[in-house]
Amino acid sequence: DKNPSLSINPYNYLWYCHAGCGGGGVMQYVMKRGGLTRLEAARELCRLAGVEETLVFGGAGPATEEAAEERERLEREAALLDKFDALCQDTLAGEAGTAARDHLVRERGFPASRLADLRLGVCPELDIVEGKLTAAGFSVEECHSAGLLPDPNKPPTFSLKQWPGRITTALRNRRGRVVTIAARSVDKCDDGPKVLYLPGRKKDALFGEDKVPFGVDVVIVEGPLDVLQLRANDIADGVGIGGLTLSDTALRSLRALKPKSVTLNLDYDPGGQVLAATVGAVKMLANACFSAYVLDPRLMAKPGMLTVGVDPDLHVRGQGK
Repeated sequence: DKNPSLSINPYNYLWYCHAGCGGGGVMQYVMKRGGLTRLEAARELCRLAGVEETLVFGGAGPATEEAAEERERLEREAALLDKFDALCQDTLAGEAGTAARDHLVRERGFPASRLADLRLGVCPELDIVEGKLTAAGFSVEECHSAGLLPDPNKPPTFSLKQWPGRITTALRNRRGRVVTIAARSVDKCDDGPKVLYLPGRKKDALFGEDKVPFGVDVVIVEGPLDVLQLRANDIADGVGIGGLTLSDTALRSLRALKPKSVTLNLDYDPGGQVLAATVGAVKMLANACFSAYVLDPRLMAKPGMLTVGVDPDLHVRGQGK
């Protein structure tokens, strides 16, 4: 663009559109860019900053009571998801997690001593889930609302029966609160999707953003296990996008990290699907003014370079950083 139409002052957090869209501060920019109301923009800014949403109502009355009830519900739901995540971690460490542990250690190359540190888990049978969560003081209705148990009064959005035995990882926001939980298949013959997420919960945010400090060189990989494989090999600044597509939500979360640079490191794909996704992601990153780099999995095998046809996590296991 030889005649830039948008000016941004990153020091005073101001912007102005020379094409007639207006100008203002951060709030006005988020409202204009996303077509959001002021309340929606405030919630989006809270999400990007990792701050819990707080609704402020003037005066007393029903609105204040409703806000208090909603905050209490969200607190309960956050505690419920934490409890479920802890239950899955305990299951992985026990007898019921033998198959999943073998898969993680023998096939995925995770050090057995790091499984607990990486907070990996495995989903137990649903009757165990219900028994443990209700014994902890949560109602069945709360479990239905959080998507942890099938609600008989609602049409199923996906089959929870596919969850038991799957490897689980929790996606957390900047404050460490669970946003959603991913459940990955262990059996390659499983007819269901390779990765399932809790219904009605965002899966296009960045996995691992809660562990990445501000202002560092960030590595983008595909899935949660790819991120944890990086951590297991002492590469702490990796995030996962949950597939090949870099969503607007993930891009906003990435922008909040203020990275020095971004490196794409997607799985090897000789069919060209990853190449197309990488080109699209690079364009998005460039438009967002990121310094973007790509680790090309087609590079010839040399010390310190990726091996032909090998996914990034296998390369890291073999050659480290």
